[in-house]
Amino acid sequence: GEARVSILILSLPNMLPWTMQKPCMDSIADAVNRDFPAKVIALSTGACFLPHSGLPLTDFLAELLEFINDLMSKEPFVLVDNSLGVATSLLWPLQQRLMCALVINSAGIFSEEYIGSVAHSKLSSVFEARVEERRRPSIPADAIAENIFSILVTGAPDILTELRTQWRNAVLDTDCEFWRLSASHYEWFPTERTKALNGLPKLDLQASLICSMHGPTIVMTESMQNLHRLLPDANFSHIPDSKCWWEVENPKFVI
Repeated sequence: GEARVSILILSLPNMLPWTMQKPCMDSIADAVNRDFPAKVIALSTGACFLPHSGLPLTDFLAELLEFINDLMSKEPFVLVDNSLGVATSLLWPLQQRLMCALVINSAGIFSEEYIGSVAHSKLSSVFEARVEERRRPSIPADAIAENIFSILVTGAPDILTELRTQWRNAVLDTDCEFWRLSASHYEWFPTERTKALNGLPKLDLQASLICSMHGPTIVMTESMQNLHRLLPDANFSHIPDSKCWWEVENPKFVI
């Protein structure tokens, strides 16, 4: 039947190619449509047009907001923010258009105290190195695979071995936009996500926040707690058996 609701998924995880996200996104669409007719749209590099990612975060958000307003009908819609914190601040300008929102693993939202700390300075230096690494013309995927999987993925050894193989094969099919987005993720991590939320009022919006149970403490867990203070009425829960890439670790929890 005719779609009764539109769901927009902003899916911009760091270093997870669209081909590894797609089975999860298809399952979400199937699960939703078992209950009622819905139109599910996923925006991600490799899935649908997104503004050029090699921009300052403020410019990226302005273009993305304009694109969303042009893409979605005038009817209210559901937003799934799976952008790793990149687009979370768009909840505020989109508030009047949203029926509700689901925010997953919004990272890099730091307290003022932490941003002024030695620990933050060290973290920023690490991220700066990763920006330069991903902006090289041809970076071997194997050179960063070990670091990626130790931080972003959990699971039994045989499952991790299979995921590594899938990931390497998927990365071979990506284009330069995949690497530019990863560079931007790290460039925007130290302060840009936090600045995008600075000064915003508490948001009165029906929302759910879900966070990987084993995610990085400062970068993700405390970030989600900081976001919860801006959405005090939102439900808060954790994704079991997940560090970050819930799409391949534990997609059934979200579905």
